[in-house]
Amino acid sequence: MATEDKYDRQLRLWGPHGQKKLMECSMLLIGADGVGTETMKNLVLPGVGKFTILDGKTVSSDDLSNNFFVTPESVGRPRAEVVVETLCEMNEDVTGDFVVDNPKKLLLDDIKRVALLQQFQMVIVANQEQAVVRAVAKTCWDVNIPLMVVRAYGMIGYMRSQVHCHE
Repeated sequence: MATEDKYDRQLRLWGPHGQKKLMECSMLLIGADGVGTETMKNLVLPGVGKFTILDGKTVSSDDLSNNFFVTPESVGRPRAEVVVETLCEMNEDVTGDFVVDNPKKLLLDDIKRVALLQQFQMVIVANQEQAVVRAVAKTCWDVNIPLMVVRAYGMIGYMRSQVHCHE
């Protein structure tokens, strides 16, 4: 593996086969708020292959207090775009992309949701409305894509995973 020194810690944890799977994985993050971006950061650093962020909001002053991946200079810019730029700076082996669109509008449309989600090997939903979470969860279950739902309420948070088989 060309990046054996760089990923030594991960290689000792999950072995070369696990690192290879991570480096070949394509993930979708729905929601580029503080919780979503911190979750994605923890996948970018060990070398996830590709990721896409779907978020329709622009960076606001509220984001400055809870999202380490935005700066005062980024206020008014699409949050997905800003976060992708910052995350990609953390690991040159990782490729990032973004979709600036309202997740609720896009993901509650059955045809658009299925077409979008089938492009990825894993989906992460961060702090989205329950209608969006349910729709994404149903599609992910139907097409066998692992799903992680993350949410924070102040200092309390949770992570829920949905997979067909966990070994």
